[in-house]
Amino acid sequence: AADGDVESAAAIGTLCHTCHIARPLRSKHDTVLKRCVSNFDHHCPYVHNTIGARNYPAFLTFMFFGGAAIALAAVINAQHLLYVRFHPWVLFELNDHSLFVDFAIVMNSYHWSLVARNLTTNEHLNITRYHYLRDDLGRTRNAFDEGLCANIADFWSRGSRLEANPWEYSDRFEAFQKAQAEAYSIDKGTTRTLAPVPEDSEGG
Repeated sequence: AADGDVESAAAIGTLCHTCHIARPLRSKHDTVLKRCVSNFDHHCPYVHNTIGARNYPAFLTFMFFGGAAIALAAVINAQHLLYVRFHPWVLFELNDHSLFVDFAIVMNSYHWSLVARNLTTNEHLNITRYHYLRDDLGRTRNAFDEGLCANIADFWSRGSRLEANPWEYSDRFEAFQKAQAEAYSIDKGTTRTLAPVPEDSEGG
């Protein structure tokens, strides 16, 4: 996002007054990193880094294998208690690992549900703040949600695509708006003719 140009601000409608750049859609200034992040998701204190377009796939991979490793440790604790001997510390570790397995399941499920809908954590938590996630009536509408398979493909290739063109989502939203406007114009210009209602005939 840091490669934005001020001339595009009129089309995008968003300026970062800290970085002094025109900010593409889905980008956000991160107060911890002190710069704009493309496709900003959130700042994670556990990995001490900001999650965005280029490292979100790595972050989800890390969470998946981290959860799997904790689950394996819990299984080993349970086997020790069942087949070796009982020990209070092993029991404590089993309870501790079980708690973190639950946490890992919740976090993985949440983030993969966002991937399935082509949303970021920031967008999901602030969905009413962003104009591109609402229609003219204020109802939630995600212009970037193109179905499960397309959203997953978008997720895995997002980093390289936005590195080549930081304005991709801005361009896609502009195209979406034009398509919506054209569809509305066609629908509004269509006239429907009603078939004449036959007169009731009197029986003789």
